[in-house]
Amino acid sequence: MKTEHQTPLSGWPREQDHNLFAWMCTYTPEELIVAAKLRPFRLYGWANLNKADGYFPINFCPYLKANLSQLLAHEKNFKGAVIVDSCDGARRLYDTIGSYLPHLPRFLLNVPRTVNSDSVNFFEYNLNQFKDMLQKLTDSSISSQELILAIDQVNKKKNYLKGLKQSYTDNRISLIDYYRLVRVSATSSPELFNSEIDKLLKRLPEKKDLPGGPRVMVVGNFINEDKLWKILSELDCHMVYDDVCTLSRYFNHEVTSYQQNPVRALAVSYLQKPSCMRMADLGLKLENLKQAIEDYCIQAVIFVSLKFCDNTLYFYPLARQNLGLPVLNLELEYNNFSEGQIKTRLEAFLEML
Repeated sequence: MKTEHQTPLSGWPREQDHNLFAWMCTYTPEELIVAAKLRPFRLYGWANLNKADGYFPINFCPYLKANLSQLLAHEKNFKGAVIVDSCDGARRLYDTIGSYLPHLPRFLLNVPRTVNSDSVNFFEYNLNQFKDMLQKLTDSSISSQELILAIDQVNKKKNYLKGLKQSYTDNRISLIDYYRLVRVSATSSPELFNSEIDKLLKRLPEKKDLPGGPRVMVVGNFINEDKLWKILSELDCHMVYDDVCTLSRYFNHEVTSYQQNPVRALAVSYLQKPSCMRMADLGLKLENLKQAIEDYCIQAVIFVSLKFCDNTLYFYPLARQNLGLPVLNLELEYNNFSEGQIKTRLEAFLEML
């Protein structure tokens, strides 16, 4: 597997990167893309939405607009894209790519919203369809052994990311650097990332005294905001737990028992991973958050959502009413919010605790 061309920290492709396969949602098994000898590249969007504003209404999800802008600007870098039907906006993005980027192969991955034997069978079937698409795209066959090796690589990456999270928890690395390294992991080949992160973890300083202030949990959806993580790094608080798809929800699960039927193992693992707000059993999600509050002695919750994200906004009243802790709601525009205003709100919230 060629890994010499890596993506810079910005998360945008370079001119020489042409073996990329775009993905967006953490319910996408990167393992299949790796097994197809392609590099999984998570779309983080392009901050300039001018290119996409003409394709969608003004109240359309800004993250999906940003992704279309990135694809329009860098179409030649991508071999294809997979879109998870996580919401109606994602399905409209899939349709729009077909109309305005007709030469970009795309796949709509249907992910069940429940977890039972029938949904696992359904998802396994869809993953096999996705596998067929990748095989046709690369004009090659993905063997079970190649998929098993890809699962090994991605499992290893997730374990390194868990080690990185522990390093942040031990105050050996800042929150903003922790976030940026997770972002790099989602746009790099697992093979090279594993090699580089291993070297980095060995060079980190010893465990430091933990910061003071309240122990907080951050809950949200796709939060690609350096400014927000930088603000939280500077405030008198400690994020001891997160439920965000750009951090822990991305890597807090591994594929197990995959030697006999690796595709089915992928289906089971990804349906049972830490769930997001698009899944049906929000009661179970609340129970998991309550357990985390108890396990990590959390004192407050910071609930962050992107503007116009209905799935996340519907969950906020449940969280506020049932978690039994002070909850601050931050609704952000994608890459377009007032740093001073958000910092003031966070400072006032923390002072009240």
